[in-house]
Formats: sequence, C-alpha cells, structure tokens
Amino acid sequence: MTRILITGASGFVGRHTLEALLAGGPDGAELHATSRAVPAWAPEGAMWHSVDLTDADAARALIEAVRPTHLIHAAWYVTPGRFWTSPENMDWVGATLRLARLFHEAGGRRLVAVGTCAEYADKDGDHLEHEAGPMPGTFYGAAKLATWTALTGYARQVGLSFAWARLFGMYGPYEDGRRLVAQVMDSLDRGLPVDLTDGGQMRDFLAGQDVGAALARLCGSDLVGAVNIASGRPVTLRAMLEELGDLMDARGLLRFGARPRPASEPPRLTGDIGRATRELGWQPALDLREGLALSLAWRRRHAAVSVSEA
Repeated sequence: MTRILITGASGFVGRHTLEALLAGGPDGAELHATSRAVPAWAPEGAMWHSVDLTDADAARALIEAVRPTHLIHAAWYVTPGRFWTSPENMDWVGATLRLARLFHEAGGRRLVAVGTCAEYADKDGDHLEHEAGPMPGTFYGAAKLATWTALTGYARQVGLSFAWARLFGMYGPYEDGRRLVAQVMDSLDRGLPVDLTDGGQMRDFLAGQDVGAALARLCGSDLVGAVNIASGRPVTLRAMLEELGDLMDARGLLRFGARPRPASEPPRLTGDIGRATRELGWQPALDLREGLALSLAWRRRHAAVSVSEA
C-alpha cells in the first residue's frame, strides 16, 4: 500500500499539497499529515499526527508508527520577518536530515522536500536548478542549500528516490497575514494606503493551489534532483501589486517609492521551469490575475467568518 506522509501540513505549502492529494492523489493511497497541533479544520481523508519534528524521539516514533512509502517534507521554521535570520534554521537542517534517514531506514521509497528560491545567488536572468549558490544572500537560503546538498549525497549513497522542489514567490488562500500579498490586500480592503518601494524588483509569483498541485505531482513521479516550481512568467513587484490594486479598485492607495528597497534585496529573482514542464509535465493552471482574484475572495470570506464568530 502507498502511504504518503506530509509534514508541516497545517502550513501554507503543506495545506495546499494536502488538498491536492485529497482531490486527486494516487488511488487507494493512505494519507498522513503532521503539525505541532491538530488543526480544528483537519479534513477527512487524512490521518493527523501531532508531533514536533525537531524532537528526535518524536520523529522516530512517527516514522515507526506510519511506515510511509512516500514523504513530502514541507515543515520548516517560516515565521514571517524572522525566518531569514533565525538560528532555528539550524534546528531544521538537523531535523530534516534525521527525518530522511529514519524514513529510508523504515523502508521509505520516495522523498520530496521543499527548498526555496533563496538558495540562489544573485544573477541576471532566470535561475536554473544546477546554478544554486554558491553563496545565498540569507542564512535561511544557506541552510536550505546545505540541506539539499547533504540530502542529495545521502540519497545517492543509499539509493533513495529524492526530489527537491525550489519554490518561488507564493501567495494565495491560507497565506499568513504578515506576508506581502495578504498584508496589501488587508490594508486596501480597509481603505488604508500602503507604503512600498519603487517596485522595480523582478519576481516570479505562483498561486498556492499551483504549488500544492506541483508537489503532489512530484511525489508521484520518478523525477530526481532539484526542480524549480514557479510561474515562468516573471513580472515586476509593481506590476503585480498594480494588478491587485485594480482588482480591488484601490490602485491609488499604493504608494510606490515611499520607502527604500532593502540593500540585501536582489533586483531579480525568477526561475526557469524547463524541468517542471518537460520532465514532470506540470505547468501553472492559474495566471496572476486569476490567482489574485481567488486569494482575495478567500481572504474576504475568511474575514467575514471571523467577524461572525467573534
């Protein structure tokens, strides 16, 4: 029997991946999900496990209990504004490597782990998977890159099927309200102006629904190595936010140039998705306007439910 374990399943990436598997995963697959606490919204169709994966004994007990054949590892420390520099990145490097070993030694066959576009060093043009590093600009990016390097060597040595998904600029339902798109949406909905940089940074934005679908597809494939999961249609930050402003009829509240760009922010962070399209047969289903519209509708419904329950 195929048993799929998704870590970090209550987070933005994990939740979209779980939904994709519930909607169209392998027939007869047994789904297991983890988070530190079982969420109130936990859907039917998946068995939930409350576990702290940085606890070695708890991680071992989880793997021994589930005996997964497939593992999608999305868990990491991602608190907005803090994860770039947090020492907890070190904890997650160790936890991820330990989990991969436990998984393999328990008979696991297919590992898909979540990486990041922050693994890439600054350069012009779309980033290619073999060009990651050698010197990412953040501690978070360096920690992820080190994890990928170690897992690649381990998987090759023990014969484990391993894929590493480098995710680019994500947004959508379930996004933390402290992240950029959600924060701008909430401010514009309240009629508040938003102070922004000049917006000339080139980025690659992808809806969470497409991220989840890509990871689910990757889990069921034989593709190994790093693969970019991005839109393949880069735009400037200004163009993306103006699209959102137009959807909300509030473009005039976007104050571009009101604050300086951070010195550490790369001018271009975009990804080539050739591997994903050619070898995985995946491409985004939503364009930017469709994705933003769905995200906005979800946030407004969520806000209405929150008010009614208050």
